[in-house]
Amino acid sequence: MKKVIFYYFRSLFSQSACSFSVGKASKYLLDNGYSTEIRLLHTNDYAVNMKAFEGVEEYDVIVYKANYKDFNYGIELFREIKNKYPNISFYITGPFCVLNQDRIIGKYDFVDKVINIQTTCHISETFPTIGEAVQKDTVIAETDRQVEASEQGTYVNLESSSGCVNRCNFCHIYLTKTPFVNKPMDVVVDEIEELHNKLGKNYFIFNDSIFYKGTVDAERILTFCDLIKKKNLKIYFYVYLALSPQIPEHLLDKLKEVGLVRVFFGIESITPELQISNKKNVSEDTANKFLAMLNSKGISYHIGFMLFYPEITLDSLKVNIRYLYDIKKLFRVGIIIEKMRIIPNSPNVDQLTFDDLYVDQAYNYHFQNADVEEAYNNVLDFFSAVDYRMFEQYLTGYNLAITILRHEGKEEKYKEYFDNYYSAVEKVNNFVYKNLIEVIENKKVTCEQKKSLRDLQTSLEYNYHYFMNRLKVDDLRVFKMLPIGKEDINL
Repeated sequence: MKKVIFYYFRSLFSQSACSFSVGKASKYLLDNGYSTEIRLLHTNDYAVNMKAFEGVEEYDVIVYKANYKDFNYGIELFREIKNKYPNISFYITGPFCVLNQDRIIGKYDFVDKVINIQTTCHISETFPTIGEAVQKDTVIAETDRQVEASEQGTYVNLESSSGCVNRCNFCHIYLTKTPFVNKPMDVVVDEIEELHNKLGKNYFIFNDSIFYKGTVDAERILTFCDLIKKKNLKIYFYVYLALSPQIPEHLLDKLKEVGLVRVFFGIESITPELQISNKKNVSEDTANKFLAMLNSKGISYHIGFMLFYPEITLDSLKVNIRYLYDIKKLFRVGIIIEKMRIIPNSPNVDQLTFDDLYVDQAYNYHFQNADVEEAYNNVLDFFSAVDYRMFEQYLTGYNLAITILRHEGKEEKYKEYFDNYYSAVEKVNNFVYKNLIEVIENKKVTCEQKKSLRDLQTSLEYNYHYFMNRLKVDDLRVFKMLPIGKEDINL
């Protein structure tokens, strides 16, 4: 029997540590006679990685699912593994690798193959059937949930569809030709029930690119809601939506009734340059109407937004910052400091300056406006004073908790903590707005600004832990539903 081991790094700390593509590929191999193992790596954590590599010499094949953030670090780890154990086949996968496969093969001669594990035909070419199906206890609904089974938190990722019907220039899904597949809703709800009963999962994070793609999905959503009710599942969940087409209010009400507490959708920008170049025509008015509807229903939301992109002007930059201030999202440091990625094979790729030293070229460009370039570097300097992931987590995790508590009618019980949250959001929003505008206009960052930002993060951290300690004692079920915002998989 051949033995295959999958490795990957956690990319989104606001979700479960699972990788759907790895879990589904593992199940496929099990069905075709292979023994599989899934292990999670940590960036710059030798203790975790040393344990993850224990016994690696016993495997016939290593499959590393890489993304652009961990590739440079991870590939050097596997170079050493391959040097020590040259007889182990080493494959690399993931959208980043598929889009950059020629550069990867040309640069790293120890990589035996770049494979696309999101397409069955490519997996079958690489891993032909060699025997009877192998049983594994962690397989649930056609996915190997080995990593999720070890998570003490009760949040977990889920899919009701894969692929996407849209063709956004800045997204890899269309460019990697990921096939669009709808999973029957009865299968989805059965999976929820099994994850709930077997692994104790209570908060489900749908990874569908868009949960509602138009009127064609209305019946699917109604079926989903009816089945959740029929099975009497007391769960919460999070879905990705779009502003065009916008989900009808009655469907949103149905979803909230069976546990919807948070949505993600892309606004991207309210100024024209990005919308023209990327065909993402979303008006400020459309976005604001949807935000108002979500607020009126007590549904939390994350937004996709790209503050810095090649064509942006200094005036548009200030307009977009003001918009984030108006909707109180300036604590989302990630959408401020991460400029738009230009993906290989996308229409904007001619703006990149290629550097043979690295595989990933997606950020290797200059802004068309020199003042924006200077502003970007100063904004990065300003936020270098804090751990931006944790800065966000102190408010996003807090917000999810109070949304669930409000859903359960416990707002009065936690009134002090609700008030602390709203006060903190106001304080952060005002502070970040004032200082961002000063940094851009004065073309410099002061030591005092960075110290004040660090002090603000310390204050957020204290209030977050003060609330979480109370929640852990009084409402452990809610506490365990909250992603911890770190690379670790346990609470």
